[in-house]
Amino acid sequence: MLELDHYLDVLMRKPGGVRHARVVNQLGAEATAYRDAFLSHNPDAYGGFVQILLLCRRYTREAVLAGIAQARAERIYDVARVEALIAKALGQPTAVIMAVPSGPVVRQPALEAYDSLLPAAGVVA
Repeated sequence: MLELDHYLDVLMRKPGGVRHARVVNQLGAEATAYRDAFLSHNPDAYGGFVQILLLCRRYTREAVLAGIAQARAERIYDVARVEALIAKALGQPTAVIMAVPSGPVVRQPALEAYDSLLPAAGVVA
């Protein structure tokens, strides 16, 4: 039996290997079915699935596999949400993930340049 942790660093560098990695296939039918569904949902998400496998370094293998099974049942294909499922199942607090708005940064101009356009104090126009 291959040791998953040994291969995680390689999969981080070459995430496309997760599709045919024997070590991933050894995790069982539930994990491979979830991998296929995860990649079908987002075909460029090889790295995302590797991030889910990396959760085995933070949680037990059994807990991660249970989280994968639950995520598959609920059709969850997001790493943070899968981790939240695992943490909740273990009774651990989950981090609240807030969306950070993205978009252009608007810098406020210096308004001192317009002071010269104002009438002088005490002058009535």
